[in-house]
Amino acid sequence: MMLEYQRKADACRLTLDLLREQDHTENAPIIDAAVAVDQARVKRRYTKKKDQKKAAMQARRQATAELLAQFDRKTPHRPDGNLGRLGIGMAIRHGYLKKKGDGYVRTAKAFVQ
Repeated sequence: MMLEYQRKADACRLTLDLLREQDHTENAPIIDAAVAVDQARVKRRYTKKKDQKKAAMQARRQATAELLAQFDRKTPHRPDGNLGRLGIGMAIRHGYLKKKGDGYVRTAKAFVQ
């Protein structure tokens, strides 16, 4: 049974190889042009996404730095104003803030922006 499947797989591979060779010789210029156009499209797409991700990450880091700047190491403090999407839960989970009494204090862990 296994030999039967092996023969079928070999026949499929041979057929694909023959078709590829025939297509390549007849359509080589068309295929090469299509590949070049597609590579340029993919490069533009990923460059744009990469730049957008960097900008979004930098904005999140800036917002986190502003949040952490509200707290000091000695006196407990509640955050001021609207936090937007940021929450102090993230800062607590990652060890930047610690609950103390009715507020939060900054820990010694450095936030690298």
